[in-house]
Amino acid sequence: MDSVDNKKVLYVRSTIAKVKKTFLADRQRHKITALGLKLSTAFLAAIATVLLGWQSSSPSVIFQNLALSINALITVIATYEAFFRPKKLWVRETKVLSALKDLERNFEYEALDNLLNEEKLDEYKNKINSILNESMEEWVEDRENEG
Repeated sequence: MDSVDNKKVLYVRSTIAKVKKTFLADRQRHKITALGLKLSTAFLAAIATVLLGWQSSSPSVIFQNLALSINALITVIATYEAFFRPKKLWVRETKVLSALKDLERNFEYEALDNLLNEEKLDEYKNKINSILNESMEEWVEDRENEG
């Protein structure tokens, strides 16, 4: 077995950890945002429906104006969701994170058994770049296809 540069081993290990940490945080943020947007629009739509159907002894324009304002807010939230697509980002980041975890498991297994050499380390570095490039290409493609 060839002698490997420990700096390269540490580099690959730390790069995987950093990228995983970033995608994990982004994934969590987009998951919460997607859920929050869905629940907000559903909740506001329900309130607007109730207000529009509200019957009282003295008809009031207040309920109609409030319902109109809520419906406008729903439109703004739906537009934000359509443009930024937090659910799609969450799914993409989950896919990347899964690929990084697989890569990390394989790397650590080979490191434990001293199976790493310069060529293998370069392959791992290239695989990290490949995972990130595929993710970026998917993001760019999504943005280009928005219309």
